[in-house]
Amino acid sequence: MFADSDRTVFRENVAMSPAPVELLFIQGASAGAHDADRVLSDALSQSLGPGFRVHFPHMPNEAAPDNDVWKRRISTTLRQSRSTFLVAHSAGAVLVADMLAQGPPDELAGLLGLFLLAPPFVGRGGWQLDGFHLDDPADRTRLHGLPLQLYFGLADTTVPPAHAELYSALFPDAAIHRLPGCGHQFEGFMAQVALDVRSARARVTRRDARAWPARANEKGARRRPWNEQGARRRLAWITTCCCRPAIPCRPLRAGPCPA
Repeated sequence: MFADSDRTVFRENVAMSPAPVELLFIQGASAGAHDADRVLSDALSQSLGPGFRVHFPHMPNEAAPDNDVWKRRISTTLRQSRSTFLVAHSAGAVLVADMLAQGPPDELAGLLGLFLLAPPFVGRGGWQLDGFHLDDPADRTRLHGLPLQLYFGLADTTVPPAHAELYSALFPDAAIHRLPGCGHQFEGFMAQVALDVRSARARVTRRDARAWPARANEKGARRRPWNEQGARRRLAWITTCCCRPAIPCRPLRAGPCPA
């Protein structure tokens, strides 16, 4: 486990992988929430296995969070960590949902998967708090097709499971998971979240694999037809070339090598 200068804690879970999948985990709010949610972050990292790196920043003023400050920190950490997946819990999850409702910023719109654990719905039918936009999203058309999954524990005594229906109306294409026996801290249920993250990653990989031949053929169509004689001339020119960094290649001539 490592920590950077911004107190972002992450678990290195990469077995000699040159390009780990970066995932950002956003904590909930209350005094000691970061320490409590570290259990979730660690369980997620362990369940994901090799190839993933989980970033777990300590959010500012966790006992009384400022919505705008947290949203800026989420966007900044997404950019800095280059995360392609995001998991958020409780207050962190509803703030991510609110960012989506306001019109997803580029950092969220470009993610391959968003997983919100026990997000309370703040608005009509849910909790009544100031500073949220779930009742009045900026553009409902942008809330369709999001790679979004939400999880609600049926044994959660903090966030009512009935909030799932409110989110289902807000995000019509989101996958809603209702977990029997699951409490607010998702004890024993992070393995399921990890399985869904890996499944989302696999879908993206398969999609890219199917698209690759088409892209390759498109690029190939723009290449000049193969000409063996011309290729031999170019190879001979390259092998008799003397170069320096930032100096164009030129055929070798008598005299000293050009500076």
